[in-house]
Amino acid sequence: MRWIAAVLAAAAALIMVGGRAAADSLASQLDNLVSTKGFQRTDPIVPTLVRTVARSADFPTAATGPDFAYEYRPDTGGFERSTRPLNPVLVEAAQTIGRNALQIGVSMLWSGFNRQNGGLLSNTRAGFEFRGSTSEGPVRIPGTLTFDEFRIEDFVFSGLVSYGITDRWDVGLVVPGVLTSLQAQGRSTAHVVGQNLTLTLDRFDIDDSKLGLGDILLRTKYALDPVWGIAVAPTLVLRLPTGNPNDFQGLGDTTLTPGIAATRSGERLGFYADAGFEFNADDLSRSAFRYGMALSVRMLESASIVAELTGKSTVTDDTFSVPVAGTTRQLPASVPRSDIVSGAVSVKARLLPRSVAYVSVLFPLTKDGVTAPVTPIGGVEIHF
Repeated sequence: MRWIAAVLAAAAALIMVGGRAAADSLASQLDNLVSTKGFQRTDPIVPTLVRTVARSADFPTAATGPDFAYEYRPDTGGFERSTRPLNPVLVEAAQTIGRNALQIGVSMLWSGFNRQNGGLLSNTRAGFEFRGSTSEGPVRIPGTLTFDEFRIEDFVFSGLVSYGITDRWDVGLVVPGVLTSLQAQGRSTAHVVGQNLTLTLDRFDIDDSKLGLGDILLRTKYALDPVWGIAVAPTLVLRLPTGNPNDFQGLGDTTLTPGIAATRSGERLGFYADAGFEFNADDLSRSAFRYGMALSVRMLESASIVAELTGKSTVTDDTFSVPVAGTTRQLPASVPRSDIVSGAVSVKARLLPRSVAYVSVLFPLTKDGVTAPVTPIGGVEIHF
């Protein structure tokens, strides 16, 4: 069985050489892992995972709305602060913040992705094969790269600012900072066919974090006259690809999302809905529908409970090519069309004369993409 020993010795040497190659981005560390310890000349696993995580980590941002609006009271002949339900955290309200009003806020969320399409990320496998020959003919030794732990975590800290140009028109900016962590542990093994023998070639352990800027959003909203008692506002969001997708911190594409928001609010209940189409300027096939709806219930004069649903549905499969190492050939790969729908339950309250705070729990309603069991969100807004 000398040929088995020779093949495994060569594999061990390749592992040692590959292990010395330092990789900068989290994606390149995974790619280096699959190519050296999984012996893959062509690696569709990591490029597909990068695009899948980018879709899933595209969290909805905090919405804007006049939580300190004033209403005219005919009985008193003056304006009083509105006691209507507070606006949703994630679904856009169809009201603007008012002329010369300034809204500044921060939001934070944490998400630990551990599932892909309903299955555990740690179940990810990469197969490979050693080939040799003897006097009896060719011999093949199959192997497997197995993950015992596979987890991607995002901590997102966003700064938000909105300004009311007129009573109907406001503009805003969202600047996210992202701390992404990758934990991947496992082993590569080879199975000797016919002898029921499995040999561990090597073990691996990646534990790294990257801090960077996410994709910056520029957004605007214009409130129209109510229709049948429903407030309506066209919206527009421009995404700038300032985040690094190879560190799972951005889409890597410029997008433009025109949309519309509608609101019907009473003394105790508020109904909200928004929808838009995200045009991807870099690849139209990666465009998507965005939508959301919410119910806000005023529990106290200054506090509301909000139930929200947000979604992003791509229009087609995302197809791309993966180069074959050492050749000019490319192999096709794709990320299937997905419907990433999440629910959220929030508590939002006015704490000080001009500040609002909220806490939310975001959870997946579909299995598409890479998901976390729950994603806690918190934030504070100050109105001037």
